[in-house]
Amino acid sequence: MNTPLTAGDSTLEMNQEIYSPHETVTTEGRDRIRDCIARALSLLSEEDYERYKVSFKASDPSKVAAQVEAALFLFEHSPPDDDKPLEVKRPVLLDTLRRNKDLRRQVLFGEITPKMLLNMPIAELRQKYPANSRQILLPPSRERRVIRLCIAGGLSKVSEEVDERYMDSVNASDPSKVGAQVEAALFKHWGPDETMEPVAYRYSLLITLINNPWNKDLRRQVLLGEITPEMLANMSLAEMQQLNTWPEDDPVILI
Repeated sequence: MNTPLTAGDSTLEMNQEIYSPHETVTTEGRDRIRDCIARALSLLSEEDYERYKVSFKASDPSKVAAQVEAALFLFEHSPPDDDKPLEVKRPVLLDTLRRNKDLRRQVLFGEITPKMLLNMPIAELRQKYPANSRQILLPPSRERRVIRLCIAGGLSKVSEEVDERYMDSVNASDPSKVGAQVEAALFKHWGPDETMEPVAYRYSLLITLINNPWNKDLRRQVLLGEITPEMLANMSLAEMQQLNTWPEDDPVILI
């Protein structure tokens, strides 16, 4: 059974080795995921600040992001049960938090706890919080920072996934730098991430691909330059979808 999660529970801060005996989880990688979540939550200050300013001033996006990431980490590394591993929710959670301000507000203000968020079926998450309902366009610089963090967060997992053949090359690579290069190429070729299709879909698709646990080879190839930022930016939707390696019956359908 997956370990029960409670927001603020001390079990969320237990040693990571208890939950990942077969892999090394880097602090840097977890930091990037926390930063990605915190950036998304902090966007509320540019959306409905006047309406929720009292609640917002009493909230700490960084603290809430740390709680969500800790719960996600524990959830992913708990002993598996008979259900589908819930780690496949990570790319959907990251992208939905980035796009849907209602979900951001509810998570930031504690209306949805980390436990509730992670226990929510993917179908329910998508139905309640459509990924294209951001409702306003954010300043491009803020939006681009969030995208860079989401890409870098996925690339930072490569050091946990590759074997010795690639370790020297991986250790010489910088996920943050590569994430910035990828985002810059996407922005150059696709323009800003807006609520209009198909641009929004392209960004969502790429973030999903980079962060999905099944796509280890893709992350490695992007981090090491085997797939360059320009190559990604110039791919058609069909070519991007072909990068997907997770099973067809996996519940994470492309956003």
